[in-house]
Amino acid sequence: MGIEVTVVTNGSPLGEELVRIAWATAQKLFQDYGIEVYVIPYQTKGRVVALVINGLEIPVTRPLSREELTNIILSAASSEGKWEDETVLGATAVDDGSFGNGVVVYA
Repeated sequence: MGIEVTVVTNGSPLGEELVRIAWATAQKLFQDYGIEVYVIPYQTKGRVVALVINGLEIPVTRPLSREELTNIILSAASSEGKWEDETVLGATAVDDGSFGNGVVVYA
């Protein structure tokens, strides 16, 4: 069972600390439960610090303990597969008021 944890940082001390905590938490989860957690640091400017766990984005505004992060990761992982696929229909509006090409997206 693999869990992908992307740590979105903006170069702040909070973001850098979150990367360290995520890495330590990933090692602990593997040692204790055999759960593979892949930590992916992603630095960008202008965004808030956040965790993206298997596609679920969670904004982070304060330092997290390893226990808190463990609970967040396990909760997000246990939610996997509970979401139904969705179909989205979209179209673009052209300047003259008409519609452009329609698009169907399966997510």
